[in-house]
Amino acid sequence: MSKSWLWVFVVWFISLLVGILWGLLSSPGVNATRIGEGLGKYSATVQAVSPALLVLLVLALILLTLAYAILTHKLRRATDSLASIAAYQSKLLAANQRAYLCVEPLGIVLTVGGTRVLGHVGIRNVGNLPAHNVRWFLDIKASPNDAEKSFPIGALSGDLVAPPGVSVTRGTKTGMLIADLNEQGLSVVRLRSEENPVFIYVWGTVLYQDGLDKDRWTRFCHRYNWVMRGDGEIAKYDIDRKYARYHEYGNGTDESALLEGT
Repeated sequence: MSKSWLWVFVVWFISLLVGILWGLLSSPGVNATRIGEGLGKYSATVQAVSPALLVLLVLALILLTLAYAILTHKLRRATDSLASIAAYQSKLLAANQRAYLCVEPLGIVLTVGGTRVLGHVGIRNVGNLPAHNVRWFLDIKASPNDAEKSFPIGALSGDLVAPPGVSVTRGTKTGMLIADLNEQGLSVVRLRSEENPVFIYVWGTVLYQDGLDKDRWTRFCHRYNWVMRGDGEIAKYDIDRKYARYHEYGNGTDESALLEGT
């Protein structure tokens, strides 16, 4: 029964009792004595009931009804509060147990032929449940701008399961020619510190199910400075993961998107 209907019932019941009491006391032909005489053959106790005692009994019944209504209202509020607490605890438990995929930079790696470099990433499950239906898109590009904002997402690949604590290594399908990167960085003075700026971006997205049948996604973008190739050594073109930076743009999750919408 809803709160509104409960109060309607209480008011109706009190009105009914007051009406009966008023009729017993005001009607010249009907009073407590006549009622007692009519019921005398069933009970001697009823015959002894006086009008004043009848009034007290009715008032007591009214007070008990009001007390019941108040207690029922408080009990409903307490029940609603407990239900809210239980729902919140369930939400926290799900958040702690779900799969959660982050994408770590693993550096710029030289290909077997030695003419190109690829971007490597590690898709790590830092949650407590396996991530299912894991799919990804991964790409690489170079730019003289260290504040690049354009990172389009293409077709997804893969369909695997990532157990908790496991990092799945993936590399870009296409590589960048070392000759093209060196040409972009050429300057009149051939000192590496005076080269034209060249930044390599490795970006993409990962889609997965979090173990609780909810679809999730993680977007990532890692930036490398080409001047850090080979740790400064000549004729070396890989870039260690320690030089990777999480870019100012292109990183986010489905949860951060929800927060931005609120």
